[in-house]
Amino acid sequence: MGLAVLSFVPSVARADDGPTEDARARGKQLFDSALADVKREDYKSACPKFRASYDVDPKASTLLNLGTCYARNGQTASAWGAFSSAVVASKKAGKEDWAAQAEEQVKALEPRLVRLTVDVPREARVDGLVVARDASTLSDSEYGLAMAVDPGEHTIKASARGYVPWQTKVTVWEGTQLAPVTIPKLVEEPKAVVVVPRDATAPAGPAPYWTTSRVAGASVAGLGVVALGVGSVIGILAKGKYDDSRAACPTPTCSDATAVESNSSAFGMATGSTILFVAGGVLAAGGIGLFLWAPDAKRKTASGTFRMYPTASHTSATLELGGTF
Repeated sequence: MGLAVLSFVPSVARADDGPTEDARARGKQLFDSALADVKREDYKSACPKFRASYDVDPKASTLLNLGTCYARNGQTASAWGAFSSAVVASKKAGKEDWAAQAEEQVKALEPRLVRLTVDVPREARVDGLVVARDASTLSDSEYGLAMAVDPGEHTIKASARGYVPWQTKVTVWEGTQLAPVTIPKLVEEPKAVVVVPRDATAPAGPAPYWTTSRVAGASVAGLGVVALGVGSVIGILAKGKYDDSRAACPTPTCSDATAVESNSSAFGMATGSTILFVAGGVLAAGGIGLFLWAPDAKRKTASGTFRMYPTASHTSATLELGGTF
């Protein structure tokens, strides 16, 4: 098809009662603007305006101009489609000369068409599959058909709910033969793990009585009782040794070595007994206080305050306890 035989035709008013006056006015303004773009050879801007003019006021003359614009812009498939539609529209309008002109362009364009095939194997046809070429969604009937496309880059997409979308790009030119684009079986999306939080309003189980603080308090108090017991035994033994030494040497001055050793041992044991008594008392009192003032398991807060002040000397030992409930 030579470009010299392509020419634009004037818009012809329709005799039928099709579009409204407003639609015809819009169509005329779009048509005139497209012709202005054609004079500047700006076909990229003119073609969409011819298309929009036809959409609001469909006329055979607009289709002829749209086909001519597409052809000059290198969109062979779009031009072929527009001229094919112009044949029908021209005959309907009684314009046999226009129909003949459109048929001539259709025949000239057919050998130049570039066709693209999109194959969708059976195993790839998952539920809800949508296959698209650029902005056009393909129907099941178009799968495997060599469809005419304009030269240039085209994007083939496949998507379905619950699957990872897939796409590829192909570039076609006049005179090239392309292998079919095969849609693969889509990969399922990873299953989301839903974590349902525990209902904060749901009744909780009974709080344990033996909390960590109570167990620690009981353990410390137990060690204190053991220390008091050991201290008592050592104290009794010390008292026995002291009494034996006094019986052997009732006077302050003593020459009996055994009595002197017993007396010295009695004082050492007495000192150990005193230390154990003090330590045992502190541990026992501290453990009891820790047990009694342990935090409440339900409220997670302490039910009071606890204070302990141990004091000791070589002759006595005291332990002051205090607190609030």
